Amino acid sequence: MMLLGTPEISDAATITGSQSVGDMTIGNLQKRSLQRLYRTTDLTPQINIDLQSAQNITFISLIAHNGGGTVTVRAGNTAEVSDYASDALNLITGADCGYDSNLFLLGLDQTYRYWQLDIDDSANTEGYFQAGRLYMGQGFQPTINIDYGMADGFIDNTKVTRTRSGEPVPTRRAPIKVQEFKLGFGSEDEMYGTLYDIDRLRGSAKDVLFVKDANATTHFQRQHIYGLMTELQPIIHRSYSIFEKSYRIEEIPA
Repeated sequence: MMLLGTPEISDAATITGSQSVGDMTIGNLQKRSLQRLYRTTDLTPQINIDLQSAQNITFISLIAHNGGGTVTVRAGNTAEVSDYASDALNLITGADCGYDSNLFLLGLDQTYRYWQLDIDDSANTEGYFQAGRLYMGQGFQPTINIDYGMADGFIDNTKVTRTRSGEPVPTRRAPIKVQEFKLGFGSEDEMYGTLYDIDRLRGSAKDVLFVKDANATTHFQRQHIYGLMTELQPIIHRSYSIFEKSYRIEEIPA
């Protein structure tokens, strides 16, 4: 099942954690750019999140991290976070595709104010742990999944000029991932109770996280995208009690 997530809840939280390196502070986890990282040389760091009040959380994600160890998620009604604890989960959800950064995703359904991520990346040969973005919130998952026909590819902004003899001279730019998909069988409550608000709050300027299949393993790391909704398509009332909406999301690169 797909997941569409936003960081309104975690962006409004107070986040503290293990000592950072220079200006790579933990506050960067609440900023859109993945070029502004949180980095620490503590390879067993903690990330502490105070949501200011108890809120229901259905997913947690660490985006663009360099870890290969484990993370244990804890939560509670007090700062001791003693009411809930996950297992020690792999920091790389699914299979590592060999990229420089990966995504951690945990689906859950817990309501607490205080949260803590206990990371164990002691085997990291780079000598530091870093991550680009923290997402915690209520991820949208439809009753009926996305339609067949999802498009998953790249935008290549490479510029190619030619010499007088016609030899191509590329000025390479890293390809930008893009995903297009459609929800063709949505309910009125899904469209106007959730997706309408996501468009209104995020627009084309604020980041979102889309995961094609939150339960995938082998291709999980290649089938998600952190980026901007570059085309805000309208909600279409297709037939009685059936609504549809299309999406195009372009990657924010790490």
